[in-house]
Amino acid sequence: MALALFIDIFNYISRRLRWRVLLAPVRRLSLFRATQAVFAGQFGNQILPMRLGEVVRTYIVSNWLSTGFARVVPSVFVERVMDGLWWPSVSVLSRRSCRCRKNL
Repeated sequence: MALALFIDIFNYISRRLRWRVLLAPVRRLSLFRATQAVFAGQFGNQILPMRLGEVVRTYIVSNWLSTGFARVVPSVFVERVMDGLWWPSVSVLSRRSCRCRKNL
């Protein structure tokens, strides 16, 4: 249980740092605001269909940074692409490192 909690917290920390780096060319976002945005987006993803929490997060940050919504949207796309590349990599590494039956 403690390991799962640690991994979950690490996930949120890495998301806020990653998003802060992705938004650096637009404007500087504080770690506190980045954390708030990540949590707001995750909450939105839990209660809204089709991962609309990403839109909520983008809208909130565009208001905080006083910039256009369209200037923040590319950071969400880049983050989704990074996630899309990360998960297959982890799956392949997990498959190679465990002793699974070949018939699965």
